[in-house]
Amino acid sequence: MPSTVAIVGSGIAGATMAHLLVERGHHVTMFEAGPAYPYPHSEQYENEILRLYRDPAHAVAADLRALELTGNATWASLEHEPIMAVGGMATRWSAWTPRYMPHDFRTHSQLGYGADWPLHYEALEPYYCRAEAHLGVSGSDDDNPFAPPRSRPLPLPAFPLSYDDAVLAERLANHGIRIHTVPQARTRVAYDGRPACANMRVCGVCPIGARYSPSHHLQRALATGRLTLHTNAAVRAILSGRRGAVSAVVYHPDNQARTIEHPADVVIVAAGAINSARLLLLSARTGGEAFNPGGHVGRHLMFDRIHAWFYRLTDRALITGRAGPRSAQSYQFMTPTKALGGRGYKLDFSSSPVPSDGRDSLGRGGDSRWVSGPAPIGTAWRDGADVLAARAYTTHTRVCAISGGTVADDGKYVALSTKTDRFGAPIAHVHHDTCAFDTDTQSHAETIMRRLGEALASPEMGQLGTGTGHHHLGTCRMGKSAADSVVDQFGAVHGFSNLFVAGASVFPGASAVNPTLTLVALAMRSADVIAERHG
Repeated sequence: MPSTVAIVGSGIAGATMAHLLVERGHHVTMFEAGPAYPYPHSEQYENEILRLYRDPAHAVAADLRALELTGNATWASLEHEPIMAVGGMATRWSAWTPRYMPHDFRTHSQLGYGADWPLHYEALEPYYCRAEAHLGVSGSDDDNPFAPPRSRPLPLPAFPLSYDDAVLAERLANHGIRIHTVPQARTRVAYDGRPACANMRVCGVCPIGARYSPSHHLQRALATGRLTLHTNAAVRAILSGRRGAVSAVVYHPDNQARTIEHPADVVIVAAGAINSARLLLLSARTGGEAFNPGGHVGRHLMFDRIHAWFYRLTDRALITGRAGPRSAQSYQFMTPTKALGGRGYKLDFSSSPVPSDGRDSLGRGGDSRWVSGPAPIGTAWRDGADVLAARAYTTHTRVCAISGGTVADDGKYVALSTKTDRFGAPIAHVHHDTCAFDTDTQSHAETIMRRLGEALASPEMGQLGTGTGHHHLGTCRMGKSAADSVVDQFGAVHGFSNLFVAGASVFPGASAVNPTLTLVALAMRSADVIAERHG
């Protein structure tokens, strides 16, 4: 008889595993600390786009998402980046789905930094194909000579370059820089019960389901009767039973004080890098060191460092914002070179318009004054003429983001705070210091960005800022043994036969590319192993 499975977290990793395990006859119970989140997101579209209203019923209480943040590079936004609601962070993601490069799995042995993964690109490649079919990825490698090898073409045709991307492509090609289309989990044509993208430019709250959300498969799993989903149910601990096995999870129904012990044959922790580490650390307080094998839980934290820049073209109106927010990228700098510090970089060209809402929208001063370039875009608008002047500027301005990956470091970790939540349990303490690798990466990124500016003959360019891209990695990394990691290559916690971790928390290293497709491929691989071992 198939085992019963408890999954903590309803994000894209947990939803993928729930769908696959339910298909194989397992009964799955899923626990989400946040509320329900309607799908397709038509309700959110009507509220947020048509009425400019964000429904508080879709957000978890502030005290349940609180973090203690320390370090010289812990972003203030970090407390709000995890989306604690059904579907998790992939209810509002960009839907970019590139693959990691083969060298990303061997940075230590091949490039001398970071940590090697306990599996090769070749082992994950078939799962990349399955993940692309699962998410309904539109794209093509035909225009990308730098793409990693693949055994099957992408399931849906690529979205073509937008008008402004085509302008940039022509200009950059004249200077030896190539940009190409983007693989994205957004339907170019109707697919798997989802309609073709209508280019409404509201991807964050796509009202028709063209952009993938985990609830697409959660709804199918619920329809089988073999998935039970508890919302507003914070899981406080995992209980160990017989030696080398877990027996149950303890949760707070309706996020109230009382607790319920839910037994399960298999437990999967898929609550994101921060909260997955916190749950294992909370469990270790009462369940002993087994929940923190080798003392690695919470260590090896990584945030992707994504640097946003802007460029201005004076002779050609780019007229951004006419297509979806993404249509072009460049893998040209993904191959590590000595000149770039032995690491790769990915360029993302956003087709979203540069904001012009009366604030200093390009980040050149925080006091509502234009610091450089042609005023008055950074000042308050006086009349319609000012509005038109602002738009005239932004139609010639374009944003590009560059990411170069990062590494784990002793100054980056998740631990338990002395502060507690409403249940008396310690909240997560996130500490993140910039290391020398990060500083060098930013320096090399600036070199590439200046090369782009020169190629575009941009009279004005600069950096808008640096963020995490909402990519939280590590803290429960995979490896060969408890001496260097928390889980094995299939996500099983060392020392346990039935406790698994899923999501980007198991990543041993970061890449310059977005992690979502990789974490879905890994989740599929883990689901296969669970079905084989516990079927």
